[in-house]
Amino acid sequence: MVYTNKIYTMNYFRSLLVVSFLFIFNACSDSIETEDYRIPFTGNYECVKQPNSIYLPDILVNVEVRIDSASSDKIYVNNDLVPISEDGTYGPDLLRHDYNYELRFKDDSIFIQSYVIIVNGIVAPCKLTGVKI
Repeated sequence: MVYTNKIYTMNYFRSLLVVSFLFIFNACSDSIETEDYRIPFTGNYECVKQPNSIYLPDILVNVEVRIDSASSDKIYVNNDLVPISEDGTYGPDLLRHDYNYELRFKDDSIFIQSYVIIVNGIVAPCKLTGVKI
């Protein structure tokens, strides 16, 4: 009887030791991955470029949004590298020298407004609104 109790006690402590090591190993593991908040914004969008004049027709433009793998907070919107917040917005702010940029995502929609400052304060605006395709 005493011999059987020792076996049970040893098995109990051995099991407790194994469970403890597994718990500590999992708790200290750095392999916990969180989903990148930029993923829902990626994809192709069919946008309407609003004209600068009432005499010009609307133009359809395809916009590609992809993740910048070299950073944790930037995306490419076509060829523009744009920092994006977790709520899907940027700006309005200067993206580059003399290039003002505003970006917003909502559900499957995108809104981009940009303008380049030309000579004497004249601006060349561009406004795109679209949906993910």
